[in-house]
Amino acid sequence: LAIGTLFAFLIMTILEALKGATLIGYGLVFDRTLSQRVLGAMFDAALKGDPAGRSQALRDMDNVKQTATGGAIMLFVDLPFVPLFMIVLWFIDPVVGAITVFGGLVLLALAWLQDRATRPTLKMANEAALKSYAYSDGALRNGEVVRAMGMLKSLSRPWSAFRAVSGQRGAEASDRAVFYTNLIKFVRMAIQILVIGVGAWLVIRGDISAGLIFANMILSGKALQPLERAVGSWNMLLNGHQAYQRLSDLLTRYPAAAKSTALPRPKGLL
Repeated sequence: LAIGTLFAFLIMTILEALKGATLIGYGLVFDRTLSQRVLGAMFDAALKGDPAGRSQALRDMDNVKQTATGGAIMLFVDLPFVPLFMIVLWFIDPVVGAITVFGGLVLLALAWLQDRATRPTLKMANEAALKSYAYSDGALRNGEVVRAMGMLKSLSRPWSAFRAVSGQRGAEASDRAVFYTNLIKFVRMAIQILVIGVGAWLVIRGDISAGLIFANMILSGKALQPLERAVGSWNMLLNGHQAYQRLSDLLTRYPAAAKSTALPRPKGLL
């Protein structure tokens, strides 16, 4: 049994390493494929005086890449197995299955409440941060004039105001997210303890064998942990989605230029 367990852990470790290498490779391919396209769209926007033609587009691209290649994206791999674990628990005993399903619904309700509590303030924080980036980009383009005329102190006031709003709203969103994250963690552990207690009661009654207590504990944890992780990664996913929307809007408004005819290399012969 010990050898079999160690072999299973070895296979899991190898799969985790392959998953990490795959995500890293995808990030490199993503950057090589999209970076030139985004840079071209930024120049097209800048020529037309569009505020979208700023370095924020590159930040958005990096944000989307980090979201798509980070640990949060693996939630979409784990979440489809949640109903399977709940079905198995239901077959072990309907009472245990009902408790796990009820716990999953409670976690989803708390996740929805967290989204309602953090989305507006997080959006305001991101908008204020974008304004501060745009303001600083504009000031830096005229850095020599600003320094020569002693305007740095005056220009820093609006920038500081944007940063203050971004920091304050970001802190509010973080405080609310931490509250709901801890609450969801408490609820998840309480449900697992309840599952173990109900399993012990069923063993005393003779409805299930003693070994199924551990199966209930492991399966209920596997069923509820992805929901808890989804709440913990919610802000990252939300920021990535907003960055994707801004980047998609930029690339839609400024499509790629048509390919020009490649001329042969000049030889210098007359």
